[in-house]
Amino acid sequence: MAKLWAMIKTILKKTVPAHVLNIIWKFDIILKIPLFCNIAVTYCYFVFSRKKQQRLSWQELDRLQKRYYTPFNGIDVEYRKTTARNQIKRLLSLLPEGKKPDSLLETGAGHGFLSIIANREFNINSTATDLNFKENPELEKAQIPFEVMNVSKMSFDDSTFDCVVSFNAFEHFEQPETAIKEMIRITKSGGFVYLYFGPVYYAALGLHLYKSIHVPYSQYLFDYDMLMEYIEKNKITKYMPASFNYWKLEQYEQLWRSCLSQVDITYKRVTKDYRYLELVRAYPGLFKSKTNKFSDLTSTSIEILFKKK
Repeated sequence: MAKLWAMIKTILKKTVPAHVLNIIWKFDIILKIPLFCNIAVTYCYFVFSRKKQQRLSWQELDRLQKRYYTPFNGIDVEYRKTTARNQIKRLLSLLPEGKKPDSLLETGAGHGFLSIIANREFNINSTATDLNFKENPELEKAQIPFEVMNVSKMSFDDSTFDCVVSFNAFEHFEQPETAIKEMIRITKSGGFVYLYFGPVYYAALGLHLYKSIHVPYSQYLFDYDMLMEYIEKNKITKYMPASFNYWKLEQYEQLWRSCLSQVDITYKRVTKDYRYLELVRAYPGLFKSKTNKFSDLTSTSIEILFKKK
């Protein structure tokens, strides 16, 4: 599909005057035609396929691993700080004007960089929590409290924080129902709960093995034990993901609806990823055996902001 579109653009450049092309390129719908076609064709492959239980072979894993190879050079401290800074700016942009929180709790905090930046650069009193404490000298310098606890059973009193957030962690919470209830419980009335997380499990990179296994949708195509064996035998650095809740998009939607007696949803967005649909077209039966919803394959991250009543 991409090659066809490249050929069309080449022909247009040779046959259509430049001033006319400049007008055409301004219309997004024209530029998105190849994407629409790609999605429509893939959707038909998926809908009309039969379920296929047998996963792909070791040889096919090796072939696709080389095809989709992307080197991973690690994530440094400055990258983490920049990411945290952008996340806080995004949160503040969604809050009503003048509603910058005085107190913030970060759940699933990891190394706690978001709490550090929120405190240091945005003057927000921050607390970090996670199941395990990860060493980070920056936490001590910033004097950020770090509490080791399960998000599904937190020891904070009711209505403690102005804002409770979770960035790129909610898909790993094993009990999403109790986690969101706890997050709402410890939020003050009129305060906010903000989640941004992904890739969710059924998305192209949802297995979170992409630093070791570069094949998108590997959770659909291969047995997990084979992936682990492949990593071991090829002496690939193993970047193991945290646990998953294995939830589908509709399950999250049902969870949000179940909270509406306590909160209002002031913002919601589901980010789509259409980059690897060629794999769905190549092996539609394997995808169909895991889910009947095409939207599960293309929905990669979820962003939602709740306001507590």
